Amino acid sequence: MKEVVEEGMSNLKKTIIGILTTALTAAGAYVTTHIDQLFDAEEEAAPIEQVDQASEPAPVEQKAEQNVNVQGPTINLTIPQQQPQTRVIERVIEKPVATPAPAPVKEVEDEDPW
Repeated sequence: MKEVVEEGMSNLKKTIIGILTTALTAAGAYVTTHIDQLFDAEEEAAPIEQVDQASEPAPVEQKAEQNVNVQGPTINLTIPQQQPQTRVIERVIEKPVATPAPAPVKEVEDEDPW
């Protein structure tokens, strides 16, 4: 019984830690996005320079031309002319081998060796 209670408490602790971590992450994201408003930082305006139009010479038009080689390298492929193919067909004809005629059997005369 004691193990079940300890396990339940550890799950509760994990849940609380997870909620606090999420809240701190959200607060950090909010602070970083709104840091100017939180610390009352005012943007400094860049100084604007005014120039008299009469003392300035007429603007010069500049034409920028760009030449780009779009074609790139050419690739030449050489394909040999195809020639008609000849087919060789071989036929194998098996003929039965003629058995040679049996050799004549010599009859041995019965002789008495003595």
